[in-house]
Amino acid sequence: MFSLVFAIIITSQFMAYYFRSEASKIGMSILSPLHKIDSIERLSIEYQSSINGVELKKLKTLFSILSQKKEHHKLIFMEMYRYHFASVTMLIILSSISAVFIFIAAQNGIRNANPNFQITFYVLAALTTFYALSPVVYKQDTSISSNLNSYIKFDNLQSQVYNYALVTTSDTAITDSVSFIRFHSSIIDKIQELNKIDLQFDYKSIPSPDFFKN
Repeated sequence: MFSLVFAIIITSQFMAYYFRSEASKIGMSILSPLHKIDSIERLSIEYQSSINGVELKKLKTLFSILSQKKEHHKLIFMEMYRYHFASVTMLIILSSISAVFIFIAAQNGIRNANPNFQITFYVLAALTTFYALSPVVYKQDTSISSNLNSYIKFDNLQSQVYNYALVTTSDTAITDSVSFIRFHSSIIDKIQELNKIDLQFDYKSIPSPDFFKN
């Protein structure tokens, strides 16, 4: 009996691991073009900017800060996307298999079935419940959306820094230092507005018996 339960659980975990691996490849392919643009912009600021001295160093620092902020949201996005993809895929598979077992149980009665059938039925029900609740409890879809949105916003700020570094000449930066300070401060202000950790969970979505609520 225990060997059957163990086999089902281990098989499901291998499947979930495979789907998480596939999700990682998909997520990286989605963000790969933006990562390449990041590298191109960084090199352009380094070698093509007409700004010299302290202003250029500040822009490089600003660009690097934004890059790290992007990386932070990318990591959370990737982690949530991996688990969400695996949970949803496993839920589809387990629900389909469980539907067959439910149909058979409805025809013959679960109590009249052999022990192996009963064990498989109950384990499948437990696994299906687990993968159904995981995305809801950890609010994976919300975390995926908010972190991807934050990633894009930081990427847009990087583009602003890149644009400023390439269109502003050295003479302009010297004679119009007020504009540089204003631009730099505006980027910092936006970073502060976006500075957050987008991780949420909702334990209240876990079904519980009424006596736990009293």
